[in-house]
Order: sequence, then C-alpha cells, then structure tokens
Amino acid sequence: MPLAVGTPVTGNINYASSAQNVKPITNYINNSGNASLTNAPKNNLPLRYPNAQLEDTTDWLEIKVVQYKPPGFSTQAGTLRFGTGTAAVRNKESGSIKNPIRYIHLPIPKQLSDGNSVDWGPDRLNPLSGMGAAAVEGLIQNPANIGSILQNAYNTAVGTVQTGEGQKAVTAGVTSKILNSLGANVSSASVLGRTTGTIINPNLELLFNSVNLREFMFTFDFSPRDSYEGEVVKQIIKTFKKSMAAKTSVFGGPGAGLLISAPDVFELKFKSGSRNHPFLNVFKTCALLDVRIDYTASGNYSTYSDGTPVHISMSLTFKELNPIYAEDYDSADAGSGVGY
Repeated sequence: MPLAVGTPVTGNINYASSAQNVKPITNYINNSGNASLTNAPKNNLPLRYPNAQLEDTTDWLEIKVVQYKPPGFSTQAGTLRFGTGTAAVRNKESGSIKNPIRYIHLPIPKQLSDGNSVDWGPDRLNPLSGMGAAAVEGLIQNPANIGSILQNAYNTAVGTVQTGEGQKAVTAGVTSKILNSLGANVSSASVLGRTTGTIINPNLELLFNSVNLREFMFTFDFSPRDSYEGEVVKQIIKTFKKSMAAKTSVFGGPGAGLLISAPDVFELKFKSGSRNHPFLNVFKTCALLDVRIDYTASGNYSTYSDGTPVHISMSLTFKELNPIYAEDYDSADAGSGVGY
C-alpha cells in the first residue's frame, strides 16, 4: 500500500509495493504518439505526478516550459502599444508553443487563490497651479487664441489676489520669503496656518497611478510510492531549477561571457481532464521567481533505499510578464470561467 503523507518513518526503507496501481507514462500515449491529456510531441513526454491519479476526469495543472522571446521595440499596427514578451512567446510562428521545452503535469495545489490589483495614489493641486495648467491646456488646444487665454488667466489671478483670502495667502508667501532670506526655514503654509488658521486648498484626490503584475505562489507535496515516481519527482525539481536559471552558453565566440540570456518562461493552465478548467482563472505567460524545496516536509529526515526523500515539499513563485487589462476578459484566451 502507498505510504500516506506525514507517516512517520525513520531510516532507509524500500519503496511501498504499488506497482499494480501505478501505470507507466506510456499508457497515456495514444495511437498518434501524443500524450492523451496534452499535445506534447512523442519525443517530449510530460513529467507527471502522481502517475496513477491524473486521469481524464481529474482537475490538474499543466505547466509548459517555453523559451523567452524578448518583445523588442516594434509597436502594434496602427497604435502606440509596444509588443510584449507574452505576445512574443505565444507567437505560433516562433514555434515556442508548438515545441515547448517540457510539459509538467501536477495536481491542483492545496492552497489556491488569485488576486488582481492596481495602484491608486493621492494627488494635490493648489488653485494657482490649477489655473496655470488650465491656461497651458487652452494654449495647446487653441494656439490661435493665445491673447484671450492669457488675458483670462491674468484677470482670474488678479481677481483672486484682490479678495480677502487671496491677500492673506500673498501676505503669508511674502512673509515666508523674507524670513527665509534671513536664515529661517519657514514655509508659506506654516505662516498662513499660524496667522489665520487656514491652508491653501490642496484639492486632494485619489488618482490612478499604474497597473501591477500578478504573482502566484503554489506549494506541491511529493511522496513517491516507487522508484519510477521518485525519478519523476527528481526530474520535475531539476526542470524547474534549470528553467528558472539564466543562460551563459547561448553566446559563443570571442564575446562569450559578455552577456547572459534570460531564463525560460512558463505557460500555466488549469485543466479538467482533457479540457480547460470551466471555472478557475487563467494566466498570462509567467516567469519563475523562486523555487524552494523542503526535503524534510514531514519534520524529519527520511529516505528510501536509493536516497529519495520520503516526503518533499516544493514551493514555486510565478509572476506574469504583462499586466491584466479590461479588454483581456473579452478575448478568447480568457476562457469560460472567471477569466484572469
């Protein structure tokens, strides 16, 4: 019988006898030579764990390792939008999707969540700056009316100064300048607040600043039940470690060593049997930021007779190459579930 995760074991032991339950990976290859749950080529069989449980009705995670394609500086036709690393990787003419470096099939992580965020921040604009901005905007939109635009801005400024509130602000500004020329460090806002108990209206407002890139952290438990699964787990760990590392051997000749190349990137997709998952979120192409392996996931060091740890935990941190936009939810890539 297979060992349950967390079973306390000490010393080196033999693998549990589970050969009658474990199907070799060749059992999942159809007559055309392709894996039944993917379109992986025959000479690129997927690494899958556990070997006996990922059936056609199982929910699972498909990970493709693909070569990173830099976006370059060309813009999309008729727009000022630059190309993206995601678009370059997904360009079928590049062959990256047709011939991925490796497929990895894993069970759904034990903790699963997704989150989207954008960056908003406070912004201030005092009335005088606002009037100046309005005047400049008017000049840009109607350069032929420069005379009337400047005259209106001047009249507005003079009218403001002639009011009681305007005179207080001007007095505070002049006072601070005089004090600072004598070595003091006093702002006009400080003088205005101390003398009148008021401040210049900052017109504080929350404004949109930027988009953010989504990050995902997944944790997988491995408890190999025989030597075959132990070898698969070893290859899965090695593949992730190798694929996230930068490359130095891609440049040859006298300039070798001057530049290093970007690591591979990853296409993640939740699956339900042979189809895309009907509910869970979808991903844009991701970079792998962090790989952490715990070879003593049960709290003590224990291995099988060939040295394979009995219980291994692997934590992966992915980050998407490109942000999510509202239009992405209307695309075919968003799928039939919750979208991105």
